[in-house]
Amino acid sequence: MDSEDEREMEKQDTVYSFSGLEMRIHQNEERECLRDARIARKDPERDETITMNIARAYRVMRFFETIQGFHKGSLDLTGRHRRRYDSILSRWKDFSTELGGVLRNAQTSVTAVEIGGKPFIVSGEPILRTELEPESPERLDTFLTKWHAHDCLSLHELSTRREDTLKCLALHPTPKFQLLCLRDLPPELIHYIMDIAGVDGARRLGATCRLLREISSSYIFEHRSFRLDFMPDWDQVRSMESIDEKTAYMDSLITQRSTKLISGIDFIKPRSDILTAVRTLYVSDEWQSFNAWERTTVAADENSRHSFYAPLYDGISDLLPRLSNLQTSILAYWHITEEMISNFGCLKQLHTLKLFSCTSAVRFPYAIPKIPSLLNFQIGWSEEHCDSWLFLGMCPNIQNLFIWPARGGQPDPDITMPSIQLMAAFNPFKTLQRFNMSHVQPEWLPLLSAWIRSARDSNEPAGLHLTHFKLDIEGGLHRREIFSLLDSLSGAPIQFFVLDGLRYAAPDLFDRIAGALPQLEYLTLCYRESDIQFRTKDASWPFATWEYAPHFANFHHLRRFSWNYRTDINECGPSILQYFEQGFPDEQELWRMRADENDSFHDWECIAKLFAVFCPSLETLGFDCMWLGIRKELREDGQVAFVRDDNNMEAELSLRCNPSHESWPLCLPASHGV
Repeated sequence: MDSEDEREMEKQDTVYSFSGLEMRIHQNEERECLRDARIARKDPERDETITMNIARAYRVMRFFETIQGFHKGSLDLTGRHRRRYDSILSRWKDFSTELGGVLRNAQTSVTAVEIGGKPFIVSGEPILRTELEPESPERLDTFLTKWHAHDCLSLHELSTRREDTLKCLALHPTPKFQLLCLRDLPPELIHYIMDIAGVDGARRLGATCRLLREISSSYIFEHRSFRLDFMPDWDQVRSMESIDEKTAYMDSLITQRSTKLISGIDFIKPRSDILTAVRTLYVSDEWQSFNAWERTTVAADENSRHSFYAPLYDGISDLLPRLSNLQTSILAYWHITEEMISNFGCLKQLHTLKLFSCTSAVRFPYAIPKIPSLLNFQIGWSEEHCDSWLFLGMCPNIQNLFIWPARGGQPDPDITMPSIQLMAAFNPFKTLQRFNMSHVQPEWLPLLSAWIRSARDSNEPAGLHLTHFKLDIEGGLHRREIFSLLDSLSGAPIQFFVLDGLRYAAPDLFDRIAGALPQLEYLTLCYRESDIQFRTKDASWPFATWEYAPHFANFHHLRRFSWNYRTDINECGPSILQYFEQGFPDEQELWRMRADENDSFHDWECIAKLFAVFCPSLETLGFDCMWLGIRKELREDGQVAFVRDDNNMEAELSLRCNPSHESWPLCLPASHGV
């Protein structure tokens, strides 16, 4: 049973498509079940029956909720139109009448839910299950077969939902139809809908009428990708016996992919509507990322590779100045020619540039043209792309810098900091507000600290502009390097500060942080238990919490402190004595007593209270540098309590404090808001 026409339901049984825009109630959950069922269908060791039954259950639930939605006046994005209502109402009348006949003279039975052969008890009360036994099992089977409701919901749940729906119809007897269609809404609302619908949703909406097509065009073409794809048919490759045969296949494949990419570029060049709509451009060469061109003859050596790639590089370079409204450009495994760098300078609205493992034709730093509009810059590279440091010269007004020196997501020990000459020529810390550098080698810290200090001294009396700062250090960072870094950052208006990879964590560390960063609001520190440890995990810090806590009195604006402190202590209050007196009751009784007494406490909460005594501004204490958090709240009686916070608020706050390998949020031009 479904809220829509049965023919549509049959179609969805055989066709699966995904869209982030949920048009109907439970649509995304149902599609997830259908996807899992199709995966299970290809695996002989898995059974698709369960997931298909869950998908049918969502359809039945949608049927009841759609009927109620028409009468309550609140429904899904498909709309409350009379034609839809008339269709579902005729099926509802038949469905409700036939279900009422099945329920007539049905016997009700109540049984306790059992787990492991024992009743399942919560708060001293057993959990009960209500079941209905129909007078005629054959009639029930005929009903379920007709309405496609086999093995999805129990007869008791069907009865309950039917009663709820009948009560809703009695309370709201007149259906409320939608008076305005989507095209009747104010344009600003339609634009908002297009924005949250994404590219796929905007395409679907734009296909409905001319008006929505005109509005959707800018959203449809907002993101544009050009990839030199590497997707060979590996079964076919494995079936080839000779190297020459495999090489010929790869030659044909890379030539075909190159022709397709150039064709895509040529297609949009004369389309001014597309060119002006593009906001984000993504360009990548998957053949280079896998070093797959080495398996070809057309691009195997340097000369042939230059001849083969020249039309691709020229095509992208020629396209850039035509994208007058481009705001974000992402290039991965691409060679950046001098002409391309020059054309980047023509983009007056470009505020974000991300370069991953890109090489440059420019070898002298002063030959790099500047892009004044560029505020956000991300660079990631491995050893063979170390000239990526030169790209910093393009960013005279940079505010947000994320550096990822890694190979395949892992640190590359062969990467070094830029040369002294380059650091003297370009110093991003003069304008930077947000800085994040991952996979930092400890030996880089003296150069980095000197780089920061040089910017601070040259900016006097304004000093540094940094508000967000994070270093993810490989191995460990010792006292001398930490204190030197803090000295170079001294006086900066930093609000978010993250050091991941400490090897020194004595209490005086917090004194130095508080003294150097007086405006600090969010602090995240992760300790490593050895110099060879590179992965962040729970750690035993070298001092007790009561030794750290007094040093937080020097923080006057700190709102959250996150650390990877490990403790395995869970303590209970006085009610634990009753367990001894009663001879240790069974497990169910034990949990009931603890719930009733409600005097258990956890070491997490004690630590939070301890720190809050010395730092009144502290609102949240985060553990594991991730999801567990203790939040301070004001109760109705005026007392302050600390409670464990595992909800979405804690997760969102943890991401804001940036404990993982992610960049800080983008800085946007004043016209976009920050």
